[in-house]
Amino acid sequence: MLCNVRLCVEGVDFPLADSVLFADPKQSTIDIVQAIGRALRIGPGMNKISTLVIPVLFGPGQRAEDATFGTPYHLLHQVMIALKAYDEHYFRRLPVSGTRLQLLAPAFAIRPARAPEIAPHLMLRIMEPEPDIWETGMACAQDFFDTHGHLSVPSNHISDDGFHLGCWLGYQRALKAAGNLSPARVAALATYNMPWAHPKDSTETFLGIAQAYAREHGHLLPEPTQSYQGRPLGEWLAEQRRQAGDGTLPAPYQRALKDIDPWWNPAWPEEWQRMCTRARTHGKPLALWAGPLPTDADPLTRWLDEQFDAFPALAKGQQTQLAALPLQDDPLALALRRPLGSQAAFHARGLRAARRFYRTHQHLRVPVDYLDDHTNPSFWLGKWIDDLRVLARAGLLSREEIDSVEVLAMEWAAGPQHATNPTPLSGTSTDERPPVQRPQPVPGFADAQEHEHGQDFWVTGREPSPPMLPDVILKGGRRVLLSMPSGGGKTMTVATAVHEVASRACLVIGPDRTYLHHVVKTWRMVSRGPLAGIKIRPANGGGAGDKLTTAGQLADWMRQQPSGALVVARFSDAALIAESHRDHHLPPWDHLVVEEAHRTYEGITSSDHPHAVIHYDDGILAYNRLYLTATPRIPGEPPGRPGDSRTEMDWAVDMPDQPIFGTHHSIVDREQLVDEGRLSPYQLMRIQVPDLPGFPAWRAQAIGAAQLIEQHRLRRVVAVLKDHKQAEAFGCQLAVQMLDAEILIPRETAVPYPHNQPVIRCQRATDPASSDIDALVLPSSAYTTLELVDILSPLLGQHPERAAQTAIIVPELVSPHGEASPAAPSAFLRRIAAALWAHDPTGTR
Repeated sequence: MLCNVRLCVEGVDFPLADSVLFADPKQSTIDIVQAIGRALRIGPGMNKISTLVIPVLFGPGQRAEDATFGTPYHLLHQVMIALKAYDEHYFRRLPVSGTRLQLLAPAFAIRPARAPEIAPHLMLRIMEPEPDIWETGMACAQDFFDTHGHLSVPSNHISDDGFHLGCWLGYQRALKAAGNLSPARVAALATYNMPWAHPKDSTETFLGIAQAYAREHGHLLPEPTQSYQGRPLGEWLAEQRRQAGDGTLPAPYQRALKDIDPWWNPAWPEEWQRMCTRARTHGKPLALWAGPLPTDADPLTRWLDEQFDAFPALAKGQQTQLAALPLQDDPLALALRRPLGSQAAFHARGLRAARRFYRTHQHLRVPVDYLDDHTNPSFWLGKWIDDLRVLARAGLLSREEIDSVEVLAMEWAAGPQHATNPTPLSGTSTDERPPVQRPQPVPGFADAQEHEHGQDFWVTGREPSPPMLPDVILKGGRRVLLSMPSGGGKTMTVATAVHEVASRACLVIGPDRTYLHHVVKTWRMVSRGPLAGIKIRPANGGGAGDKLTTAGQLADWMRQQPSGALVVARFSDAALIAESHRDHHLPPWDHLVVEEAHRTYEGITSSDHPHAVIHYDDGILAYNRLYLTATPRIPGEPPGRPGDSRTEMDWAVDMPDQPIFGTHHSIVDREQLVDEGRLSPYQLMRIQVPDLPGFPAWRAQAIGAAQLIEQHRLRRVVAVLKDHKQAEAFGCQLAVQMLDAEILIPRETAVPYPHNQPVIRCQRATDPASSDIDALVLPSSAYTTLELVDILSPLLGQHPERAAQTAIIVPELVSPHGEASPAAPSAFLRRIAAALWAHDPTGTR
């Protein structure tokens, strides 16, 4: 059988197959293991030995080891070596008793003994597989016995060829003690007078002593000179740590020591670990001091006090241990827990700064402009104290957060020296908008006209509004919806306009990581200012921008940047940006650009929707909001009767009708861009295939699509299916129909060939789509108009240099008893027409 290795996966059974030849190197461990499993699988009553064949190409005078591990088949060999361990450690536990049914080999089978006869004629060399671990260990044991006359091998002994003989023999002793070493292997080792008791100085003996020490003391960190049970345990453990650092300590020994004490070899000072163990096992209650320490404080209290300020700089393991100390009743212990979320981390940072201030002044009447400079970056303690009062009045502080600052003499009523902030608009709704001046058109769009609804301000009313919100409203809050066809240059138009007005800071939000990387490349053509991404590292052509993962990092990064900074983020990370405004005083953005804005349309209906934070003024603060889309109007399920007018449509998205998107500007239509040679035209290819009972629909659709692809000589094709299973089935049928084509399914990459071979990618609608294709195949009828809009977007945005004319191929199922009339298209064709109209609303349906 000749097949792609992806067919040899879980769920496909070839019980008679007794060998697998890997004729092509594979880069997926999962694919390799699953393919191997097809040959290893044994059916009822079968008795076979599986053969796995891996090609190895030898150079002149090259050793087998060098040839094996210096080729693309290297991963295959690694997997084989790993599987040998399962044969050694697990297969021995299988039952060996009972009668087995022997199957006679067929008469026409080729005898393996003929391999040496055939190989020279084919210019092949035969490589015998390596012996398993047992045979390797026995061979090393025999060599040691022949040299020394015994098998009292030190635990750390390594043979000349790199085999850990001491560790292997210790493992055999442990197997025999547990009753898991077969009698045959016991007898084989006994021929060399194998001593079955662990030697006095062996690692196994010291492991037993270490276990007893840990049970008594609670840790495995004795002083280097300390002895235990008459043995130099401290010196032995110091040597094990040295070997672990050098990489020479066998993995089984490392696991055994870690089982005794997870922190037996800490990356931090051992004295710190001893003090932490002492604090964990301390019989008396522990406490953190709010004020200065008394002069007679014991060493444990002083050590615990030092951890309060040092906590952020400690390693993850140290923080985990401190969080587990019995300090649950101490209010200040909140700062000794690993915070879940940036808001908790920010409170812990403020709590440490507040304690430093309290120890110096014995109160928390902090001036509003007070800056704690004991950390880098510095912390605005006065502002944080004021924010705590606002959050407390709104009921947004937890009980433990309140207790943590009250132990430092927090005064919830501000004194006269505190500056007052503008009145927040947390209770303002969209029907109670403050009177403000109407904004001027956004620079770069001279023909902008005010929206008929006037200026709107959208606030959630769920949380205290940031203090900068009134400033945003008074200085702008302008909104513009810019619609241009896919590929028409929306991003470049806005990037140029923003650059011309010398924007201090711009935020671009998009649907996913791939889309944002393309956005960054466009912006870098007109601006080379500082660049950062929220939870992504955006590529900028000459390197990569900064990656910001928390709200605090974003605020700190922006404070350090000059004008012209650009930050990109996904829709899913918009809440983090709003948190930075709310909790870290991130200043408003000069421009907020929302790419693919039609994807966020649902967010305007409710403040509880994840996308709402993008549009509400007190979510992300911005003086100018620019919404970019190629499809501002998307029909829902279109009417089926010819002649239906647009007013009768059920709109799934109608952005121009929503005041939250501001003034609507359609700069250019698709027909104009096609005439100018900036976009490729497209055509709809419809082929009717029979829907036969008992015949899979995807098979008939694949046959029809293959006919059109070959007829029109299309070379770069994408077929969009509903899920991974459909994509694989569709790709298999295409492979049967098109023998010279390369068929790719999800997560496969194309292999460049010298000839112009057709490459057809079968993928899911959720997979990233390529913009360099000749045709798009839509074999499914389950897509909604909204999904089709996104599926068609890459195809319709192509430049004519990449494809003179692109095709949309629809293999439509029809009843075998009668053809559908071209004048009465199916519901699926009507949805495709509606999606095309959404991309070109000025054209005809």
